[in-house]
Amino acid sequence: MAGIEGINKRRKEEYQGSNSGLELFLKDGHQAYVGIVPSGAEDDLRLGDFYRHSIEISNSDTSKSWKYLICPKTFDADAECVVCKEKNRAQHRFGFWAYVYYIRSESKEGDDWEEEKSSGGATRFRREVNDFRVFSQGFGQKDYIWGQLVDIYTENGTLNKYVVRIKRTGSAMKDTNYAIQAMLNNEVKLTADMKKRIKDLPSIADFYTQQQEQQAKPVEESKTVSLFDDGDDDNESGNTLDKEKMEDLF
Repeated sequence: MAGIEGINKRRKEEYQGSNSGLELFLKDGHQAYVGIVPSGAEDDLRLGDFYRHSIEISNSDTSKSWKYLICPKTFDADAECVVCKEKNRAQHRFGFWAYVYYIRSESKEGDDWEEEKSSGGATRFRREVNDFRVFSQGFGQKDYIWGQLVDIYTENGTLNKYVVRIKRTGSAMKDTNYAIQAMLNNEVKLTADMKKRIKDLPSIADFYTQQQEQQAKPVEESKTVSLFDDGDDDNESGNTLDKEKMEDLF
């Protein structure tokens, strides 16, 4: 089948079979309200760490882009890695699956951003997501990003009891910070359908391996770039998640 309908059908099938669009990327000032999927237990691989190389790509139009390669030592600490041999150390990162309710911003960033009022009367905007996404970051300077997850786990005995707010401030690698906070007055609730979908989510290491395989393509020229900074190379103070909205979602 050709034409608009045929092409749309094939694109939809390709999208549904890939990891494209399944990562949560936040901009400066964004607040994401999420329910973390993994508990934090050792056998729950929907929270995991991995090693990744960043490759700078020179495109035919002289523009630059980035390609990411999972380092073999993610799966075997003694594995040999060609990129590591070039003295380009992989960045150590962590990631987890989360159910993202919505993202909040101080400005309207598109037609799918709806206006809302804060408890103080200020105008802000939110974009509904209502789907599963992977959030990934470096551990942060002195492990400050990772430490916030550890604190949530230590204080509550699990990561997935309460809705969590992830807030980004800053737009560049050196000035970007993330604040991760459990919203103690909003417990995560799961429907039977969501529990079923959770069972099919891959481990974090498998997710990025699959993503790398799907995005593999020949390049004209590239060079490896070592990312030693555990800051933020990717890419809210909100109130509480609307309780009625919570009941609708779960």
